[in-house]
Amino acid sequence: MSLKAWKCYNCEARGTHPGGHDFEAETAVCPLCKADGTTPRGRHAVLPRVVLHFDPPTAVVGIGENAIACRPTVNIVGNRNGIRATGEPAVVTCEACKATEAFKNASVGATDLSNAVTLPD
Repeated sequence: MSLKAWKCYNCEARGTHPGGHDFEAETAVCPLCKADGTTPRGRHAVLPRVVLHFDPPTAVVGIGENAIACRPTVNIVGNRNGIRATGEPAVVTCEACKATEAFKNASVGATDLSNAVTLPD
């Protein structure tokens, strides 16, 4: 069985991990606080985390390579196997993509979203 990505918000509520605790496990049970996302009581505390890959940019602004940095041979155009990708380095969650040179090079001039403001409708 493969490991899945999870986020425990119970750890955030306890103040031990601001923003929640990211972990990988077969089931939704936090290794730190033992919150169990498979039970009715814990189902809102431990949630599946979406893995977001990096789609490296091309010479054309706004157009990516249509492949993911951690597996460049995987074409994501017309993808039906659930792979999600972005060209924005600040929101990438795939650790394998973050370790690539393509990601590191793109991160140097990336948009800083730490002070992003959401405008009202």
